[in-house]
Amino acid sequence: MKRCKIFTKITQELITIARLRGTDLISKPRLRIIDKTLFNNMTWNTINRAITISLDYKDNLNFKQIIYEGYKLGGLAIIVDCFTDNLHCTVSKIRYVLVKKRGKLSMVVYLTY
Repeated sequence: MKRCKIFTKITQELITIARLRGTDLISKPRLRIIDKTLFNNMTWNTINRAITISLDYKDNLNFKQIIYEGYKLGGLAIIVDCFTDNLHCTVSKIRYVLVKKRGKLSMVVYLTY
């Protein structure tokens, strides 16, 4: 069961990176995902299947990469880098997590400068 959870998590990350970067993962800066897959004994067949899945759905889905910022109690700044197709749902989930941990979501982008 533990191996299935690890494989699922790694496969989702691999699909996300393939959607962002394309099929040539070896020459890209996110090579560590390949190292992670091989470290956890994932086969190249599974890796190629995940990349194929990401390419099949790439044209149908409109994903955007957005950066949000928030502040935690005590003035600690938090930058959240998101890759999403539903902006409203993502904002509400980020706001929920920050409020749960006694923080707040900032609407103005000051931290990225």
